[in-house]
Amino acid sequence: MLALDSYRYLFEVFILPRFGDDPLISLTNEEIAKAGKGLMTGGYARKTASNARGALSVALADAVRRYIPLNPAAKNKARGVRVAAGSSGSRRR
Repeated sequence: MLALDSYRYLFEVFILPRFGDDPLISLTNEEIAKAGKGLMTGGYARKTASNARGALSVALADAVRRYIPLNPAAKNKARGVRVAAGSSGSRRR
């Protein structure tokens, strides 16, 4: 399946039926995550849910700045507290 066909399939089957009538500004990260979990609960593979979220994230990334202030489908890759290089990670108060 070509990339364009794959994106079209993901939008037609998973994204538009769930989010098609919602204004972009109303989408939340929590709502998108819940939809992905719902796909897996419904019997779809984790990879399918991940691909659907990825396709939505790519589309919403193009909407940022022009239509919405941030991409609600983007995953937060920063986990935990960031520590500067060379720091022991302890905090003084």
